[in-house]
Amino acid sequence: MLHIVVADDDRTIREGLRAIIESLDRGYTLDTASGDGQTALEKVLEQNPDVLITDIKMPAMNGIELLAELNRRGIKVKTIVLSGYDDFVYVKDSLKAGAMDYLLKPIHKRELLKQLETIERLKEEERNRADQLLKQLTQAEENTCLVKEKLLWDLVVRRNAYDTGCLERRAGAWNLLEVGAFIFAIVEKDAQLKPPHSEPVPIAAPIRIGHWDTLTLRREVKDLLGEHVLFSIQNNQLIVLCPLSDAGADQVRETERRLRDLTRLLKSYDESSYTVGISEPYSSCLETEGAYLNANLTVQRKFYEGEGAFYYSWEGEPFAAFEPRLIQAEVEKLHAAVEVLNPSKAKDELSTILKRMIQIRIKPEDIREVLVGLVRTLLTRYEWLSQAAEMPPKLGLQQIIEKAGTADELKVTLPDGIYELVTQAAALRMKKEDKLVTLVKTYIETNYHQPITLKQVAEVVNLTPSYLSQYFKTETGFGFMDYLLETRIKAAKKLLAEQDVKVYDAGYLVGYDNPSSFNRAFKAVTGLTPAEFRKHV
Repeated sequence: MLHIVVADDDRTIREGLRAIIESLDRGYTLDTASGDGQTALEKVLEQNPDVLITDIKMPAMNGIELLAELNRRGIKVKTIVLSGYDDFVYVKDSLKAGAMDYLLKPIHKRELLKQLETIERLKEEERNRADQLLKQLTQAEENTCLVKEKLLWDLVVRRNAYDTGCLERRAGAWNLLEVGAFIFAIVEKDAQLKPPHSEPVPIAAPIRIGHWDTLTLRREVKDLLGEHVLFSIQNNQLIVLCPLSDAGADQVRETERRLRDLTRLLKSYDESSYTVGISEPYSSCLETEGAYLNANLTVQRKFYEGEGAFYYSWEGEPFAAFEPRLIQAEVEKLHAAVEVLNPSKAKDELSTILKRMIQIRIKPEDIREVLVGLVRTLLTRYEWLSQAAEMPPKLGLQQIIEKAGTADELKVTLPDGIYELVTQAAALRMKKEDKLVTLVKTYIETNYHQPITLKQVAEVVNLTPSYLSQYFKTETGFGFMDYLLETRIKAAKKLLAEQDVKVYDAGYLVGYDNPSSFNRAFKAVTGLTPAEFRKHV
C-alpha cells in the first residue's frame, strides 16, 4: 500500500487525480492539499510518502526546484511529474533531477495505474533487499559475539593452554594484549527468597534468565561496558571480562558503576534481583582462569550476606573449610529420629546441623554437597522415608537444597521439608500397619478351627514372629494367642447355643482335638464349663 502526495496549482487536476486513484481501489492513501512546490516540500518532509506526483509549473517553487531541494536534503521519494505537450524540455530536466517518469495531461487511468504498480514492485524489492541486508548484518554480529564468547571461555578454562601463542594471537585480534588491566565479574540471577512456612516445599523450577540471549540485550551490554568487553550468558549467570586502562581505583569504580547500570538493565527485563561478584584487578587476559575462580567464590558470599549486592574478592577470604567431625554427633541423632519416624526430633536435629555449618561459614557448595549426601543416605537406608518421597506431592529435599539462595532460606525450608517428609512416612507406615492388623485378624477369624501358630501367621504377613507379636499387642491390646483364644471361644458359644450340637463336637469345630483342653480354655475365658454355659443359654 502506497502513501501519495499530489502537488499541482490546478485544484481540478488534484481532485481529478484523487478520483482516479481512489477508483483503483488499491488501498492507497492520499494528500492532495499542495497547490505549490513549497507546500509540497513541507508535506513530503512531514509525511515521508512513498510517491510524489507533482506538476512542473507551480508558484513559489516549481517541480524541478522541488526535486532539487529534495535531492539536496537526501530525501528519496519516488516522483512522477505531470506535464503538457509543450513542457517536454522541462520533463527532461525533471528526469535528470531524479523523477522516475512523467505523465502527460490529461491523465489516463491505465497509465497512472501502470506507474503506481511499478513503484509498488520497486518498493517491495527494496524492502526485500533491506531485510536481506539486515539479516546478513545480524548474522555477522551474532558470529562476532560467538567468536568473542568462545575466546572468553577458552581464557576461563585455559583451553589449549599448551599453545599459549595461539591464545595470545586470538586475544590480540581483539586488542586485549594492549589493555593495561582487567577485572572479572559474575552477575548472577538470584533465587527469590521464600517466606517461612509450614507447608510442603514444592520442587522449584530451574532458574533461567529469559531474555538474556537476545541480540538486542547483547548490544545493550556492549554499549554499557565498552566495545572491547567479553561476556557470555550461561543459564543464570552472565560472566564479564572488563578491560581497564589501568588498575587504579578510579577505573575500578567506573567499571563498578557500569556493572550497576547493567543490573538495572537486567531488572528491566524480568524484575529479578542480581548479585555481582568482582575479582581483584589483574594485568594479563591470560590470567583470566584465576580471576574467574576468584569472582565465582566471591559471588557465593550472597549465601550468607544476602542477595542483590556487590561483593569484592579483595575484602578477604569468605569461607572456612568443612570438617565432617563437626557434625558427626548430630548426624547420628538425625538418623535415630528418622528411624523411629519422629518428625519433630528430625526437624530439630537437622536445624542443629545447619546452624553448626552456617555458624562456621562453610562454603555454600560444601554445605549443599554434605546435605545432598545426607539426604541420599537417609532415603537409601530408611524404606518408609524413601516411599514417602515418591508419593505426591513429591517433597524434593535435594531440590530444596539446590535451589535455596541463602542460608536464611535454607534454615527455614529444609527443616520444614524433613518434618513434612518424616510426617508423611509415619502416616504411610501407620496406614500400612493398620492393614496389617486387619490382615492378621481376618486370617485368625477364617482359620481359627485349624491349628494356628504365631510363626505361621508371621510368615503369611512377611514379618518376624517377635515383631508381629509386639506390634499386634500394641495395636489391639491382645496378645496373639489371647486373640486366637477369644475368637475360638466366641465361635464355641454360638455352637453351644444350638441344642443339637454336642459339647465335644463344638470343641472340635473350633480347633480343639482334646475335650479336656477345650473345657479348660472355655472355663478360663467364661468362668464356666461348656456344659454349664449351655444350661444358662
